[in-house]
Amino acid sequence: MLAWLLRNGWVTPLRTFAWVIVWPEIRYEVEYALDAERIRAAYQDAISEAIEEAQAEAAASSSSASISGSPLAQTLSSEAFAEKARLHRLREKAKADQLAFTKRPKPIATASPSMNIQPHILALQPLVIKDPYRANHVDSLYLDAIGKRFKDEKTQKAWKKCMKYFDGTEALEGIALREGWKRKEAWNLLMGFEEFLLVVRHW
Repeated sequence: MLAWLLRNGWVTPLRTFAWVIVWPEIRYEVEYALDAERIRAAYQDAISEAIEEAQAEAAASSSSASISGSPLAQTLSSEAFAEKARLHRLREKAKADQLAFTKRPKPIATASPSMNIQPHILALQPLVIKDPYRANHVDSLYLDAIGKRFKDEKTQKAWKKCMKYFDGTEALEGIALREGWKRKEAWNLLMGFEEFLLVVRHW
């Protein structure tokens, strides 16, 4: 009887849909890593520019005797002064950014990111990734950070396979069939992802 009702549209199954939710703890972890890389690169650039500046000054001093007092020498001197001031500002900014970064709390992975209320992440809001398949660079980093939270390799691989289904349009009931998994195995894996999913049920 139930099969007949479903076939004729009198009964519609209740299906489950989900989106990935990125908790502030995960967001802070990724943004901290991005800022660390940016500051490290800026500091390395400042060091490289300082070395190049010292080499340029040495070369300029060796050739200044031959063109001393000429209009060309005055032009070169003013340009060198302006460039030196610019490089000094960049180095000072790099040092200040690095100092400010060292004062920031380091990210700490907790067992339940959704319950983390540490003061340094209160300003961040949870983020919903509507379509992991078309995620931008930062969203991809969030997804990777979530995947690394799972302890065993099997669950991490399953997360990578299942992410594409968490777009609010693919019913979770169909994952087992699509991936060739046993129904119970699929639901056990999905239960393990529960912390990072915004789940709804719809007819």
